[in-house]
Amino acid sequence: MKGDLYIDGNDASTLYGVGIAQSGLNGVAAFPPMASVNTTEWYDEDGIDADLLNPVLDARQVQVLFYCTLETGYASFIRLLEGTPYHTFNFAVIGLSLRLRLVSEDSINTVNGKGTFTLTMACDDDFLDGYTYAAPEKSISDTGFLIDGTDMALYGIRPTSGAREAIAKETPMRANLTVKAYGVAGQQYDDGASHYGTRDIAIPFNLKADTLTAFWARAKAFLHDLIQPRGRVIQFEGRQITVYYKSCTVNDIVPKPGGGLWCDFTMTFAVIADERMEDD
Repeated sequence: MKGDLYIDGNDASTLYGVGIAQSGLNGVAAFPPMASVNTTEWYDEDGIDADLLNPVLDARQVQVLFYCTLETGYASFIRLLEGTPYHTFNFAVIGLSLRLRLVSEDSINTVNGKGTFTLTMACDDDFLDGYTYAAPEKSISDTGFLIDGTDMALYGIRPTSGAREAIAKETPMRANLTVKAYGVAGQQYDDGASHYGTRDIAIPFNLKADTLTAFWARAKAFLHDLIQPRGRVIQFEGRQITVYYKSCTVNDIVPKPGGGLWCDFTMTFAVIADERMEDD
């Protein structure tokens, strides 16, 4: 559709007959993952030590599903992307602009140049580059889901179905030392004190806003707060867990009639410690 996607300032639909399919927006709208965090497990302690003195976001690659309505559009579009590494993609339909480079052509389903195709694109830039933090204005009622004592309602975010189960799941025990001797049946297991290990938790959320500007202001404020030094403390329905952010997946992002966005997404966190560890 005209006006939904611009490449280097030019309407992709007008020049190439190219647009982005609805599901193609999921990858580009997701937050980048956290860069690798160094962690240590101590044999005589619960949980993990995570080096979170200077957490930063990583680069990312996303698969994007496009459609093409002009016979020569696909070939021309690919030649453009291959001509120079970086191009500015303005996904105007969701109010997001990214500098991307083509990595690979993954699938093509076209007849006489018309149809769909999937490209893997790399985003090497800092997602929050140039961002100036501004605390969002609360737009929804309290959710009871707190991070560092702040209700997610501040960001216009609600936990959705499955959040309770993800947090309630118990952290597994870390295996003690096991010794297997050659020629000896069975094995020896250190039956001393056991300690809890770590786990990843994937928590589903929903964020919606009446304007594109409000949506990204809330989303970026949330991400900014999430990647500050040290772990984040999640409190929800009587459970308290200390975590750090790992990655994000957008399940569905839909432009709202009249403006704004509605987005279902899943955040994956690594557990550093939880209340059961401290209680025991």
